[in-house]
Amino acid sequence: MNKVRLLIMVASVLAVLNVVLLAVLFSTMAPIHPGRINDDSGDNEKIQKVFDFDQQQMEAFLNSKKQHGVQMHEVQRRLNKASEDYYLLDENEAKQKASLLDTIVDLTRQVYLLNDRHFEDIRRICRPEQLPHVDGLIIDLLRRPPEQRARPRALPPKRRNMD
Repeated sequence: MNKVRLLIMVASVLAVLNVVLLAVLFSTMAPIHPGRINDDSGDNEKIQKVFDFDQQQMEAFLNSKKQHGVQMHEVQRRLNKASEDYYLLDENEAKQKASLLDTIVDLTRQVYLLNDRHFEDIRRICRPEQLPHVDGLIIDLLRRPPEQRARPRALPPKRRNMD
C-alpha cells in the first residue's frame, strides 16, 4: 500500500507543477492576433496627439499606413521565405545560395524604399510645424526592437527534414 500512496503523491505533485507551469506560461505570453497588419489603435491615438493631426490628416495617415502595411506584408513574407531557403541550403550549393542572397538583398532594398516612401507620405500630410515630429517618429521606430514593431508573432516553421 505504501508504493500506491507514494505514486499517488508523486502524480499529484506533478499535476500541480504542470498547472503552475501552464499558468505562468499563459500569463507571460503576448496575445496573438492572426491576420493583423500594423493595426495598433493605441499607436494611432498617440500619433494623432503628438502630431496634432486634424481629421483629414488622420484619415490620410491611416490610409497611408494601411497601404504601407499591405505592401510590407508581401515583401516581408517573400524575404522570410528567401531567408529560410538560404539558411536551409547545404554549403555545396553555392550557386543557389548566391542567387538567394541576391534575392534577399533586393527584397531588403524594397523594404527600405517602401519605408522611405511611407515616411515621405507622412511628411506630405503634415503642416510645417508638424514636420519635426516625423524625424522623431522615424528614430523611435528604428530604435525599437524588431519584435515591438507591430508585426504578427508566429511560431517558427518546422524544418523540412526532421530526422
